[in-house]
Amino acid sequence: MGKVAASKPTRLPEKLLTIRRTLGLSQNGLIRHFGVEDQLTQSDVSAFERGTRLPAPWVLLKYSRSIGVHVDVLIDDQLKLPGKLSTKSKRSSQKSYDEIIDLFARGASSAEVLAFRPSEDTQERVRFLLERNAADELTAEEASELELFGELEHVMQLVKVRAQEYLKTKT
Repeated sequence: MGKVAASKPTRLPEKLLTIRRTLGLSQNGLIRHFGVEDQLTQSDVSAFERGTRLPAPWVLLKYSRSIGVHVDVLIDDQLKLPGKLSTKSKRSSQKSYDEIIDLFARGASSAEVLAFRPSEDTQERVRFLLERNAADELTAEEASELELFGELEHVMQLVKVRAQEYLKTKT
Protein backbone atom coordinates (compact mmCIF):
# COMPACT_ATOMS: atom_id res chain seq x y z
CA MET A 1 0.00 0.00 0.00
CA GLY A 2 1.54 3.33 -1.05
CA LYS A 3 1.54 6.53 0.91
CA VAL A 4 -0.34 9.57 -0.32
CA ALA A 5 1.61 12.79 0.09
CA ALA A 6 -0.14 15.21 2.38
CA SER A 7 -0.91 18.49 0.71
CA LYS A 8 0.65 21.56 2.27
CA PRO A 9 -1.82 24.33 3.18
CA THR A 10 -1.13 27.06 0.61
CA ARG A 11 -2.94 29.88 2.42
CA LEU A 12 -1.37 29.21 5.82
CA PRO A 13 1.54 31.67 5.39
CA GLU A 14 -0.77 34.57 4.50
CA LYS A 15 -3.06 33.71 7.44
CA LEU A 16 -0.14 33.67 9.88
CA LEU A 17 1.10 37.02 8.58
CA THR A 18 -2.41 38.48 8.87
CA ILE A 19 -2.66 37.30 12.47
CA ARG A 20 0.69 38.81 13.43
CA ARG A 21 -0.20 42.11 11.80
CA THR A 22 -3.62 42.13 13.44
CA LEU A 23 -1.91 41.69 16.79
CA GLY A 24 0.31 44.63 15.81
CA LEU A 25 3.52 42.78 16.51
CA SER A 26 6.85 42.34 14.83
CA GLN A 27 8.09 38.79 14.38
CA ASN A 28 10.15 39.05 17.58
CA GLY A 29 7.20 40.66 19.33
CA LEU A 30 5.01 37.71 18.36
CA ILE A 31 7.53 35.30 19.87
CA ARG A 32 7.48 37.27 23.13
CA HIS A 33 3.68 37.52 23.00
CA PHE A 34 3.48 33.73 22.74
CA GLY A 35 6.08 33.35 25.52
CA VAL A 36 8.25 31.02 23.44
CA GLU A 37 11.54 32.93 23.26
CA ASP A 38 13.47 29.76 24.03
CA GLN A 39 11.65 27.71 21.36
CA LEU A 40 11.26 29.97 18.30
CA THR A 41 13.40 32.53 16.54
CA GLN A 42 12.59 35.42 14.25
CA SER A 43 13.84 33.34 11.31
CA ASP A 44 11.35 30.59 12.24
CA VAL A 45 8.44 33.05 12.13
CA SER A 46 9.75 34.50 8.88
CA ALA A 47 9.91 31.00 7.36
CA PHE A 48 6.33 30.30 8.48
CA GLU A 49 5.11 33.53 6.88
CA ARG A 50 6.99 32.88 3.64
CA GLY A 51 5.71 29.33 3.45
CA THR A 52 9.17 27.77 3.43
CA ARG A 53 8.52 25.93 6.70
CA LEU A 54 5.41 24.54 8.37
CA PRO A 55 4.92 25.42 12.04
CA ALA A 56 4.55 22.62 14.58
CA PRO A 57 1.00 21.95 15.81
CA TRP A 58 1.68 23.65 19.17
CA VAL A 59 2.73 26.81 17.29
CA LEU A 60 -0.47 26.76 15.23
CA LEU A 61 -2.40 26.42 18.47
CA LYS A 62 -0.69 29.57 19.82
CA TYR A 63 -1.65 31.49 16.67
CA SER A 64 -5.26 30.28 16.70
CA ARG A 65 -5.78 30.99 20.40
CA SER A 66 -4.31 34.47 20.04
CA ILE A 67 -7.24 35.49 17.84
CA GLY A 68 -9.92 33.11 19.10
CA VAL A 69 -10.32 30.76 16.12
CA HIS A 70 -10.00 27.01 15.79
CA VAL A 71 -6.77 25.60 14.34
CA ASP A 72 -8.66 24.17 11.38
CA VAL A 73 -9.36 27.74 10.20
CA LEU A 74 -5.59 28.17 9.82
CA ILE A 75 -4.76 24.92 8.08
CA ASP A 76 -7.84 24.44 5.89
CA ASP A 77 -7.42 26.44 2.68
CA GLN A 78 -11.19 26.36 2.17
CA LEU A 79 -11.75 28.33 5.39
CA LYS A 80 -11.13 32.05 5.68
CA LEU A 81 -10.06 34.01 8.71
CA PRO A 82 -12.97 36.01 10.13
CA GLY A 83 -13.21 39.53 8.68
CA LYS A 84 -12.87 41.09 12.13
CA LEU A 85 -10.30 39.24 14.20
CA SER A 86 -10.57 39.28 17.98
CA THR A 87 -7.22 39.96 19.60
CA LYS A 88 -8.38 39.48 23.20
CA SER A 89 -5.92 42.12 24.36
CA LYS A 90 -6.30 45.83 24.88
CA ARG A 91 -5.18 48.15 22.17
CA SER A 92 -1.50 48.94 22.76
CA SER A 93 -2.10 52.67 23.02
CA GLN A 94 -4.59 52.04 25.85
CA LYS A 95 -1.96 49.93 27.61
CA SER A 96 0.42 52.87 27.33
CA TYR A 97 -2.12 55.20 28.90
CA ASP A 98 -2.58 52.66 31.69
CA GLU A 99 1.19 52.44 32.27
CA ILE A 100 1.44 56.21 32.64
CA ILE A 101 -1.67 56.48 34.81
CA ASP A 102 -0.31 53.71 37.06
CA LEU A 103 3.02 55.53 37.31
CA PHE A 104 1.32 58.62 38.73
CA ALA A 105 -1.37 56.80 40.71
CA ARG A 106 1.24 54.99 42.76
CA GLY A 107 2.86 58.33 43.61
CA ALA A 108 6.05 57.96 41.61
CA SER A 109 8.94 60.16 42.65
CA SER A 110 10.59 62.57 40.21
CA ALA A 111 13.45 60.09 39.86
CA GLU A 112 10.99 57.30 38.99
CA VAL A 113 9.31 59.56 36.43
CA LEU A 114 12.68 60.28 34.83
CA ALA A 115 13.49 56.55 34.75
CA PHE A 116 10.12 55.59 33.22
CA ARG A 117 10.28 53.64 29.98
CA PRO A 118 7.31 52.18 28.11
CA SER A 119 6.83 48.42 28.34
CA GLU A 120 8.54 46.17 25.82
CA ASP A 121 5.14 45.44 24.24
CA THR A 122 4.50 49.16 23.76
CA GLN A 123 7.96 49.74 22.30
CA GLU A 124 7.47 46.78 19.95
CA ARG A 125 4.11 48.13 18.79
CA VAL A 126 5.56 51.57 18.09
CA ARG A 127 8.44 50.02 16.11
CA PHE A 128 5.93 47.98 14.11
CA LEU A 129 3.80 51.04 13.34
CA LEU A 130 6.84 53.11 12.38
CA GLU A 131 8.00 50.37 10.01
CA ARG A 132 4.55 50.21 8.40
CA ASN A 133 4.49 54.01 8.19
CA ALA A 134 7.90 54.07 6.48
CA ALA A 135 6.61 51.51 3.97
CA ASP A 136 3.43 53.61 3.48
CA GLU A 137 1.30 50.66 4.64
CA LEU A 138 -0.51 52.13 7.67
CA THR A 139 -4.25 51.70 7.89
CA ALA A 140 -6.28 54.68 9.11
CA GLU A 141 -6.69 53.00 12.52
CA GLU A 142 -2.93 52.36 12.76
CA ALA A 143 -2.18 55.97 11.79
CA SER A 144 -4.51 57.15 14.55
CA GLU A 145 -2.82 54.81 17.03
CA LEU A 146 0.64 56.04 16.01
CA GLU A 147 -0.53 59.61 16.51
CA LEU A 148 -1.73 58.71 20.02
CA PHE A 149 1.67 57.22 20.82
CA GLY A 150 3.25 60.47 19.64
CA GLU A 151 0.99 62.50 21.91
CA LEU A 152 1.81 60.26 24.87
CA GLU A 153 5.51 60.57 24.17
CA HIS A 154 5.19 64.36 24.03
CA VAL A 155 3.34 64.48 27.37
CA MET A 156 5.95 62.26 29.01
CA GLN A 157 8.76 64.47 27.68
CA LEU A 158 7.08 67.52 29.25
CA VAL A 159 6.57 65.69 32.55
CA LYS A 160 10.21 64.57 32.55
CA VAL A 161 11.40 68.14 31.98
CA ARG A 162 9.34 69.27 34.96
CA ALA A 163 10.61 66.38 37.07
CA GLN A 164 14.18 67.33 36.17
CA GLU A 165 13.50 70.95 37.18
CA TYR A 166 11.95 69.79 40.44
CA LEU A 167 14.99 67.66 41.27
CA LYS A 168 17.29 70.61 40.57
CA THR A 169 15.38 72.85 43.01
CA LYS A 170 15.52 70.17 45.71
CA THR A 171 19.33 70.01 45.65
